[in-house]
Amino acid sequence: MTARSPNTFVVGSGPVATALAGGLRLAGVPVLGLWSRSQASARPAAARAGVAAFSPAPPDLLLEAEVLIVAVRDDAVAEVAGRLVATGLVGERHVLLHCSGAHAAAEAFAPIADRIGGAGTLHPLRAITDPRATMRSWKGTVFGVEGDGRGRAAATQLAQALGGTPLALDGAAMVRRHAAAAIASNYVVALLDAAVGLLRSAG
Repeated sequence: MTARSPNTFVVGSGPVATALAGGLRLAGVPVLGLWSRSQASARPAAARAGVAAFSPAPPDLLLEAEVLIVAVRDDAVAEVAGRLVATGLVGERHVLLHCSGAHAAAEAFAPIADRIGGAGTLHPLRAITDPRATMRSWKGTVFGVEGDGRGRAAATQLAQALGGTPLALDGAAMVRRHAAAAIASNYVVALLDAAVGLLRSAG
């Protein structure tokens, strides 16, 4: 029997947040909404994803969520998660996932670790420039997954719901893995661009 998809809430309004919210909705996962501190960014992101928008205050609907995906800048994860817990709307019944490839969940959520039910990483190993297109093309994407027991389980379940392949990670090796991914992606593109430029100049 397939496990029930958890009530999920997405925090953030950038390309990753938008693509995940829309992709999970299309996959049949109950996405309760998307929250961002900026109303100007929350509304268009939620509209693209096809979910409800909330801003500027975190909504009471968070009480009905089981998993929160904190898809914000790497250096903002801890601050945003702390703000959500401080509202009293997020606590021990919630599993929090972040999407950073460079930080383990234990590090990213360290300030609130004793006040939430679980912490994990759900890191898509792909470039996301067009969230509207990405939300329909998650199938086959590799997702780096790590965290504590509940966090890892939630991340794995959501990655599979999107049609992706969960890749179990060691939290201690996150920085090296992220560096390798950046070299394989960004540096290869830069080399190809340089090669194309030389070929053009050579006629």
